[in-house]
Amino acid sequence: MLRRGAIVVFGAMLASCAAAGTAPANDELPRIKDRSTLRIELVRTVCYGTCPMYGVEILGDGTVTYCGIHFVDQVGERSRRVVDADLSELVAQFHAADFLTLNDEYAATATDGPTYAVTIAYDDKSKSVIDYFGEEAGMPISVTALEDAIDRIAGTSEWIGQGAFGYASEWPACAERFGVPGPTIVFPEPTE
Repeated sequence: MLRRGAIVVFGAMLASCAAAGTAPANDELPRIKDRSTLRIELVRTVCYGTCPMYGVEILGDGTVTYCGIHFVDQVGERSRRVVDADLSELVAQFHAADFLTLNDEYAATATDGPTYAVTIAYDDKSKSVIDYFGEEAGMPISVTALEDAIDRIAGTSEWIGQGAFGYASEWPACAERFGVPGPTIVFPEPTE
């Protein structure tokens, strides 16, 4: 009788945890069949000023890869891991935002601002949203919340810091991985 009572109590505890929104077990992510296919990415570009330029990617195994490109304290590639609960929270936030149904781009008629690109890919799905003053163009605030959540969970503030007020001495090799090709500066041929 005691064993049966313990099972009932344990079952009630599990039910209350599920109702409270406890994160899935280590090998589960909300609505993702194959966690090894998960890739979440955020790219922030420079503005007419000193906006940090970097990319960050989070994979289904919790691997974070950051590439600091411009106006950041840490230029180049850095990495770390995130815990499953944080990754599950982030995936749930994408689903709550109905991210896969959003427009591909939200751009206002403004100039000199940074562009942000958010991508999630898993199983056979992939979706990117470009944000250029997006909220002014009708972008849901949930996209800005996702951008901030990616940064928070990936811990990018440690690498971005206060931002360097100058250009990187060399263009980091990791930049192209995030769709940011090196600068194309053409110098005139010397004349004699």
